[in-house]
Amino acid sequence: MRKAFICQSNYIPWKGYFEAIAQADVFVLYDCVQYTKNDWRNRNRIKTAQGLQWLSIPVRQKSLQQRIADTEIAQANWAKKHWNSWQTHYAKAPFFKIYAPKIKALYLEEESNFLSQINKRFILWVLQELDIQTTVLESVDFDLQEQDPSLRLIELLQKIEAQHYLSGPAAKAYINEAAFQAANIQLEYLNYGPYPTYEQLYPPFTDAVSILDLFFHLGPAAKHFFRSI
Repeated sequence: MRKAFICQSNYIPWKGYFEAIAQADVFVLYDCVQYTKNDWRNRNRIKTAQGLQWLSIPVRQKSLQQRIADTEIAQANWAKKHWNSWQTHYAKAPFFKIYAPKIKALYLEEESNFLSQINKRFILWVLQELDIQTTVLESVDFDLQEQDPSLRLIELLQKIEAQHYLSGPAAKAYINEAAFQAANIQLEYLNYGPYPTYEQLYPPFTDAVSILDLFFHLGPAAKHFFRSI
């Protein structure tokens, strides 16, 4: 059975996001759906000596119905500011110097003005670093007609020939399980963590930060903190 994970693109997500991708045969960036404000699409958190801090990509939201894929960046200098924040707060991390040139290039050589493509660029780099071989697709490349959220997911799963769907645990509150059963698609809810802790520059420990925190502190050993890699 072909197993799929379908999720909106997030900005340099936490390690649980990549754990889910690693469990799937195919991962679909679900950016044909509505952009949600104050969510993980355009922001994530880093650790600083003063506590958790948000890094947010400024975007233009022209309407409430705007798709993630159509969401544009509002300020040209955001990338330099974000890179400077990583330098300021992680320069003393054990493996920062190893990854710094790569991360700097991801930021400063970015040419797209669309949030979805910026997110994809970082996600693909992380997958490469973790040697995750999951196939990555984009929902905008499929002509989806269903309007009901569950039926739309089923339509996409059928188009990519997946018979097993990995869903985030929060979806239990609204997903139509009967529809998946009728479509003969196995529905499985992900169980994130608990993950091992590691020493961070600024205690106390928290998982609720970008995966770059893991890379900067553990380097190549980062992949050992996943159950599926």
